[in-house]
Amino acid sequence: MTGNLAWFFILAANIFVILCIGLIFSPLGKIRIGGADAKPDFTYMGWFSMLFAAGMGIGLMFFGVNEPLTHFGTSFDGEAGRR
Repeated sequence: MTGNLAWFFILAANIFVILCIGLIFSPLGKIRIGGADAKPDFTYMGWFSMLFAAGMGIGLMFFGVNEPLTHFGTSFDGEAGRR
Protein backbone atom coordinates (compact mmCIF):
# COMPACT_ATOMS: atom_id res chain seq x y z
CA MET A 1 0.00 0.00 0.00
CA THR A 2 2.78 2.44 0.82
CA GLY A 3 4.55 1.52 -2.40
CA ASN A 4 1.67 2.77 -4.54
CA LEU A 5 0.29 5.47 -2.26
CA ALA A 6 3.47 7.05 -0.89
CA TRP A 7 2.62 10.25 -2.76
CA PHE A 8 -0.71 10.40 -0.92
CA PHE A 9 0.88 10.11 2.53
CA ILE A 10 3.43 12.81 1.72
CA LEU A 11 0.75 15.08 0.27
CA ALA A 12 -1.55 14.56 3.28
CA ALA A 13 1.27 15.35 5.73
CA ASN A 14 2.22 18.49 3.80
CA ILE A 15 -1.39 19.69 3.68
CA PHE A 16 -1.72 19.09 7.43
CA VAL A 17 1.43 21.12 8.17
CA ILE A 18 0.31 23.97 5.89
CA LEU A 19 -3.13 23.95 7.54
CA CYS A 20 -1.57 24.15 11.02
CA ILE A 21 0.71 27.01 10.01
CA GLY A 22 -2.27 28.78 8.42
CA LEU A 23 -4.27 28.42 11.64
CA ILE A 24 -1.38 29.83 13.67
CA PHE A 25 -1.19 33.02 11.61
CA SER A 26 -4.95 33.42 11.11
CA PRO A 27 -7.21 35.20 13.63
CA LEU A 28 -8.17 31.76 14.96
CA GLY A 29 -4.65 31.44 16.35
CA LYS A 30 -5.37 34.18 18.90
CA ILE A 31 -8.26 32.32 20.57
CA ARG A 32 -7.48 31.15 24.11
CA ILE A 33 -8.95 27.74 24.85
CA GLY A 34 -9.54 28.40 28.56
CA GLY A 35 -11.07 31.84 28.09
CA ALA A 36 -9.72 35.38 27.98
CA ASP A 37 -8.14 35.25 31.45
CA ALA A 38 -6.66 31.75 31.21
CA LYS A 39 -3.07 31.25 32.31
CA PRO A 40 -0.90 28.37 31.09
CA ASP A 41 -0.27 25.55 33.56
CA PHE A 42 3.33 25.11 32.39
CA THR A 43 6.09 27.43 31.18
CA TYR A 44 7.74 27.12 27.78
CA MET A 45 10.69 25.44 29.47
CA GLY A 46 8.31 22.97 31.15
CA TRP A 47 6.69 22.13 27.80
CA PHE A 48 10.08 21.72 26.16
CA SER A 49 11.22 19.46 28.98
CA MET A 50 8.10 17.27 28.68
CA LEU A 51 8.41 16.99 24.90
CA PHE A 52 12.13 16.20 25.20
CA ALA A 53 11.45 13.54 27.84
CA ALA A 54 8.70 11.97 25.72
CA GLY A 55 10.99 11.91 22.66
CA MET A 56 13.82 10.36 24.62
CA GLY A 57 11.45 7.84 26.21
CA ILE A 58 10.01 6.63 22.91
CA GLY A 59 13.50 6.48 21.41
CA LEU A 60 14.75 4.36 24.29
CA MET A 61 11.69 2.10 24.13
CA PHE A 62 12.12 1.54 20.38
CA PHE A 63 15.90 1.22 20.13
CA GLY A 64 16.15 -0.63 23.44
CA VAL A 65 14.28 -3.51 21.78
CA ASN A 66 15.34 -2.95 18.17
CA GLU A 67 19.11 -3.03 18.58
CA PRO A 68 19.44 -6.37 20.42
CA LEU A 69 16.93 -8.01 18.08
CA THR A 70 18.77 -6.69 15.03
CA HIS A 71 22.06 -8.05 16.36
CA PHE A 72 20.39 -11.38 17.13
CA GLY A 73 18.77 -11.58 13.71
CA THR A 74 21.97 -10.86 11.81
CA SER A 75 24.19 -13.11 13.92
CA PHE A 76 23.17 -16.27 12.06
CA ASP A 77 24.45 -15.01 8.70
CA GLY A 78 28.09 -15.41 9.63
CA GLU A 79 28.83 -11.90 8.37
CA ALA A 80 26.80 -9.31 10.25
CA GLY A 81 26.89 -6.52 7.66
CA ARG A 82 26.23 -8.54 4.50
CA ARG A 83 22.90 -9.89 3.35
